[in-house]
Amino acid sequence: MADLDGIINWCEQGAHSAKEGNTNALDVFAELRAIKAAAEDALKEVEPLAMEEAQRYHEKTFEHGGLKFTRTDGKRSFKYDHLKEWADASKALKAIEERAKNAALQAEKKLMVAGEDGEVFEPAIVTYGKPSLSIAKG
Repeated sequence: MADLDGIINWCEQGAHSAKEGNTNALDVFAELRAIKAAAEDALKEVEPLAMEEAQRYHEKTFEHGGLKFTRTDGKRSFKYDHLKEWADASKALKAIEERAKNAALQAEKKLMVAGEDGEVFEPAIVTYGKPSLSIAKG
């Protein structure tokens, strides 16, 4: 676990250094993203092995190495797309969404959208997500 503490400490120090303006934030961002990607790749390989190991414990919650692990069953989900009624309703919903989206895009230009009968379509509410920063080797 000493190596783990070192990695965590390095990450925290890098973030602190960038916040204080002592290190270029883009450099720290790129390094942390590389660490995150490597960790995610390793997790994909180790997770099935860890699940096998966890199956050896009869309890769903158990302790190992000073940590508490809880094994949960997979989530149950339902599919409806084979039902005609659902497919028809889904198609109608998509048409409503497309009309409202187009009305919202036109509203940004200070225009209104109306149907053939003159009814003005109500625009969708537009929200914006958090901006992101991607990295690629030059």
